[in-house]
Amino acid sequence: MPIDSILAALGDRRRTSGELIVGVKEAGASRGVSTRGVPLPLAARDAAVEVIRENFPDLAITAISRTFVVVRPPVSRELLVRLREFCVVDYLAPNWSHGVMGATP
Repeated sequence: MPIDSILAALGDRRRTSGELIVGVKEAGASRGVSTRGVPLPLAARDAAVEVIRENFPDLAITAISRTFVVVRPPVSRELLVRLREFCVVDYLAPNWSHGVMGATP
């Protein structure tokens, strides 16, 4: 999803919660798996979360799942670009469902 679309969605509280879903992975790995090709171990997820916290101290992590975290970022284009390019970040997406399972945008 383009950064401008993410920013627009984060600002539209009728469509999203204003929170950002950040997919995490091991550096060099594919989505949701370790560098060995097995489901992302919790230790790898925790390490990715710690590295994100160290490098993006202004992000408020509000929830942690197996392969993603939910953050309430200070919204800026520059921050989202840096976050998207970070080695342990797999993807960025607005929290469309407001935390409701099975909801659609």
